[in-house]
Order: sequence, then C-alpha cells, then structure tokens
Amino acid sequence: MWEFEVSRRDKMVYLICLIVLAISVYINVEMGDTTRSVIFSYLPGFFALFVGLSGKDKVITKAFRAIVLFLAFLWLGYMALHYLIGFHNPFWGN
Repeated sequence: MWEFEVSRRDKMVYLICLIVLAISVYINVEMGDTTRSVIFSYLPGFFALFVGLSGKDKVITKAFRAIVLFLAFLWLGYMALHYLIGFHNPFWGN
C-alpha cells in the first residue's frame, strides 16, 4: 500500500505551493473567476507533487518519482503562468 513520509523540506515546498495558490485565488477572484475553479485547476499538480515528494522510497521507484515530479512541476508551472501572469487575460486581445 502507499506510505508517505513528510520531511521538513517537503513542508516548505507545500507552504510555497499554498502561498502561490492563495495569490492566484486573490488575483483571479477579482477578475470574475471562482475560487473553486482555481483550486480545482491546481489539484492534479498538488497531488502529483505530494506523491512524488512524500512517497517512501521502498514503495515508489526513482524512475516513477522522477516522472511524477516532472509532470507535477509541468502542471503547476503552467497553472502559475495561466493564473498569475494571465495567459487568459481578456484585456490582452488574444
């Protein structure tokens, strides 16, 4: 079965992710987006990040961990660009 172990490093990464999520919610609720949609957009990346960082080594292989972390950072990076920089900004005229 899955076993997880949260280290101090992992807690700091999770804290940074929560701060980015809070900033994204704050910015986009003012633009008319709902809090729920912003949070649900980040959830797959947060779940993959949790599995990749906190999964125990005897359960998760290094290759699986690398793939999951790559996908997590790819997803979270895109969501941060989308919600923080404004790839969906209606004022850009795209």
